[in-house]
Amino acid sequence: MAEHRQRQSPNVLGGVRLTPETLARVAELHERFISGTRRGRRAVLRNCDLSGLDLSQLDFTSAEFVGCSFAGANLDGATLRHATVFGARFDRAALTGTDLARADLRACSFERADLTGAVLDGADLRRGVVLFKPSDADVPARSSSFRTALLRGTRLTQSRLKNADFSNAVLRGADLAGADLRESRFHGAEIQDTNIQGARLADADLRGAALDDHARASFALSTTQRVPLRRPSDDDLRRILSAHRHWIDSGGADGAQADLSGMDLSGLNLDGANLAAANLEMAVLVRTSLRQAQLAAASLRGANLIQTDLSGADLRGTDLTDANRRGARFDGAKVGALPGTAIATRIR
Repeated sequence: MAEHRQRQSPNVLGGVRLTPETLARVAELHERFISGTRRGRRAVLRNCDLSGLDLSQLDFTSAEFVGCSFAGANLDGATLRHATVFGARFDRAALTGTDLARADLRACSFERADLTGAVLDGADLRRGVVLFKPSDADVPARSSSFRTALLRGTRLTQSRLKNADFSNAVLRGADLAGADLRESRFHGAEIQDTNIQGARLADADLRGAALDDHARASFALSTTQRVPLRRPSDDDLRRILSAHRHWIDSGGADGAQADLSGMDLSGLNLDGANLAAANLEMAVLVRTSLRQAQLAAASLRGANLIQTDLSGADLRGTDLTDANRRGARFDGAKVGALPGTAIATRIR
């Protein structure tokens, strides 16, 4: 497990909320340090709050921002090459065109961040924990997270991403060539036109991910078995739905409960289908039409519902925990408690 222990020195800023004026001064001194100008000083910040600040176009090459928060900050076009940013938070931050090549980004969080065109080639994004005080020794190691992040044209070649979490992220035109993606998670992610040539993919978990043909073929050649199951044939799907209908009508005495977990059902027309209490966990339902469908008490945990049409569907008691609902339609859908039971719609 990677750890980063804090050692304070007179030139370290620690545990403070930076004002725009303080940030400007830190950036000025650091640029002097980079250029070798007199009275320059390397930026070393630990456990500082830079949330919401404007760092766009600033050059912090080889700076240190351990355990700092950049939540909601603007880092468009900023440079943090070779920087030590261990345990930092970039949640909801703007990182368009940001240069983080070969930076130490272990245990960093980029949840809901926009990394369009960002460069993270050779960056270290493995799990770790920052130890600010002795009691932190009991804090569990944290994996780097890109949950619900936008990675359009993002470069991550040769980066170290073991155990990273890309759940519900959008990867379009991203470059992950040669990256270490072992045991990484892509639940509900959208992976299109992405280069994963030479990447290490053992035990990567792509259940619920929407893959284009190229990505599916690339992952199929790896040692991972946790990829979306291929679409069932029309005949198989009809048999599953028929058996499920008999199972419902007979109170479970006949037929069989529908198990569509992990299957690729994208683009299908399932309007009005009776899938009450069906298992649709990690299913790919991208642009699937489920208008007026019966999904009461069904499990859609981790399902990919990008642009799914659930207008008028019965979702009472349905489990939508961790489902990717980006662009999904719920017009007129029934939600809440399922009559006669103690279960209600779950969305998280």
